Amino acid sequence: MLLNIDEVCSKVRLGKSTIRKMAASGAFPAGHKLVNRRVWYEDEITNWLIETLGEPVSKSRSKGKTWLSSWATRS
Repeated sequence: MLLNIDEVCSKVRLGKSTIRKMAASGAFPAGHKLVNRRVWYEDEITNWLIETLGEPVSKSRSKGKTWLSSWATRS
């Protein structure tokens, strides 16, 4: 399944500009150019989450916390 930037933002709980900056630096999958937009394969994003966090983002996480803040506080 292909995801657009809004769907990727929702899945990883990051903003568009953060995703673009991370992709430009190589810290996030760059996606694929499709006509006049960029798309990502859902598997690429899921694999990136597993590699980064060890698990996909759960919808049951606390409100107001992104996966990044949760991940940063791990010991």
